Amino acid sequence: MVTEAESGKAVGKLSNLQSLIELPSGIYNVTFGNAVWKSVEIRPGETTVLTPGVLAVQNAALPGHKVLDAETGVEVGTVSALQNSITVLPSTFSVTFGNALWKDIEVKLGERKLLNPGILSVLGADIRGYPIKDETGAVIASVSATQSSAPLPPGKYTIEIGAQNVPFDLAAGQKVEIKLN
Repeated sequence: MVTEAESGKAVGKLSNLQSLIELPSGIYNVTFGNAVWKSVEIRPGETTVLTPGVLAVQNAALPGHKVLDAETGVEVGTVSALQNSITVLPSTFSVTFGNALWKDIEVKLGERKLLNPGILSVLGADIRGYPIKDETGAVIASVSATQSSAPLPPGKYTIEIGAQNVPFDLAAGQKVEIKLN
């Protein structure tokens, strides 16, 4: 949405289908998701080009991942298996993976940043599921018969299978598979 900066009046909408609008000279605000690019100056006879960034998650989970402003923790949007990217203003972000955070993701002007989480898959998982814990022992995700895989940021984890804590490491893009029975 494009609005006049002073009045807040909507004057146009930008999208994938309409990436150009003509405006009279003035100062405008442009909204991308929950973020606002403020004080965009439009001058007579000139074209002003905004080049926001894009943050995408490969193998995003169906329930989604919150994209948070790294400084404030405020949610700026969500990515999921249905829509795995979001347009963002240049900044630094964190992305949730269950209760885990992938931190310090810098997206620059015009950049497309692709996160490629590791994937843990458990074949033959029980319907009751198995908790996945981070290095501090906090439960950050789980896998079960109904959701047998979990995308996670690179790191060291354990999965609790019965009375056993099975440690595993995940690198970006790595797939770890555990077969039960």
